Amino acid sequence: MKRKIILCASILVISMRVAAQCPTSGTISANCSDTDWTPTGNVTINSGITVTLSGNITLNASRTITATGATITAVNFTEGYGTTNYLIGGNYTFSGTFTTAGGSHFSMDGSTVAVTGAASFSGQDIYILNSTFTAASVAKNVSTTTITNSTLTTNGTGDLELEEATVSNSVFDVGGDLEINSGTTTIDNSDLNVGLGYANDTGQDALTMNGGGNLYLNNNTTMDIKGDVVNNALYIDNSHVVVTGNFDNFGSEVLEVSNGGSISIGGDYNNGGSGNTTAESGGTIEVDGDYDNSGGGNTTVDGGGMVVGGTYSGTNPTVTGGAASGCSGGSGGCCGSACSSMPVSLLSFDVTVHLDHVNLSWKTASELDNDHFNIYRSTNGVDFEILDRVTGNGTTNEQHSYELKDFPSQKGIYYYQLEQVDYDGTNEIFPIKKVNFNLRQAEALDVYPMPLVNGEDFYISLREENIISVSIFDLSGRSGHDLNYQEEPGRFRINFSEFSLEPGIYVIKITTGLGQHTQKLRVN
Repeated sequence: MKRKIILCASILVISMRVAAQCPTSGTISANCSDTDWTPTGNVTINSGITVTLSGNITLNASRTITATGATITAVNFTEGYGTTNYLIGGNYTFSGTFTTAGGSHFSMDGSTVAVTGAASFSGQDIYILNSTFTAASVAKNVSTTTITNSTLTTNGTGDLELEEATVSNSVFDVGGDLEINSGTTTIDNSDLNVGLGYANDTGQDALTMNGGGNLYLNNNTTMDIKGDVVNNALYIDNSHVVVTGNFDNFGSEVLEVSNGGSISIGGDYNNGGSGNTTAESGGTIEVDGDYDNSGGGNTTVDGGGMVVGGTYSGTNPTVTGGAASGCSGGSGGCCGSACSSMPVSLLSFDVTVHLDHVNLSWKTASELDNDHFNIYRSTNGVDFEILDRVTGNGTTNEQHSYELKDFPSQKGIYYYQLEQVDYDGTNEIFPIKKVNFNLRQAEALDVYPMPLVNGEDFYISLREENIISVSIFDLSGRSGHDLNYQEEPGRFRINFSEFSLEPGIYVIKITTGLGQHTQKLRVN
């Protein structure tokens, strides 16, 4: 008997949802994905929408992408021909490069752009407005650049180039060299941090203008330069510059500081070979190292001031008002009419990291009615708390050196600021110094129990056994109390039962034979 075997096959139907391709014009109101994407008309991407591209974005022919509140990811961005191509709003992430090219204009307004690779801006006029732009490096070869209310960042030691740029109300965080190419660049009311990725304070160029560029800093612009400067023409008007390394003004280069502006140079200054340096109308130039004015160098102090911490060599400066020889006598000093109005002529303010502490040292060329210095510390560069107070030397024309050791309890980035206070309360605040403290002995100081309780003793565990004094003071530094203590096995008992402080935040300072420890704490 034959049997018939019937096999029933079941058919499994799988329903798959495939993300829609991205329209090239009109409105994108749903998430979409695509490979390469080239808009053929203006595109609006609604807020909350995500556009995912495995390829590139190409923007040509005077197109506009409006993407406020939307997220777009792609590999590369390329902009080319057309009158003006626009990016308006949007959070863009590119894993490759960002390039504008051709004869067109390009405008970015209200956008956040993060580029893993390099960015290159070429063509006609470039506008970066109300935007945040980050890349490995930024190169520019354009007719003009306008940057307003924006933040530009280069990662690592990436360079940033500017050419014929107008910058206002913006922030630059440059890992490597800021290159000012040919033409004139004007920066107004902005903050620039340059050379952030460099390991050392000198030995690498952080600001270069050897392409013939001219740089104007106006209206309270600040520039912190970690590294060396190769100048062509730098004009500092009511703005402030700090250079950690050397400054090369050799040749027919120009440095002009005016209208209450200042520049502080941590290394040497070379003004030889017909270099031109001017401090006028209350402008001040401070050089911690040597000042070379030989070989035809021209230095003019007219209604300003100049401080030299090292040796001045070459032709004496031309000084109008004030001491004419104060900064050129070989051993440094201050010259110019601004010296008489400067409560303290600061030669240097150095902050260096050591194994278990941060060393702060500063030196003055002269002091006028100097009551004391306040030293402040911050973890974010904005909110500062007083670290200590150091007594000044009143009125003196002699050089004086000061030093303070800080023992932070945690590793991280720290900011330090020095304030000078006269007998009448008039003060002067000097530029901020930033260090990366990689603490190897984080447990060196331990205060417990925390928070402190009024009327109850507390304890300190400290590796160093030769404590000299213990004190506690408020954040203003004006109200302080010395504390008695007794040594116990492995710790110190601090007598706090005799005090009744207002609840709040205080600073405890422990002075040992090796320096000082400070720590912020709460008292309940």
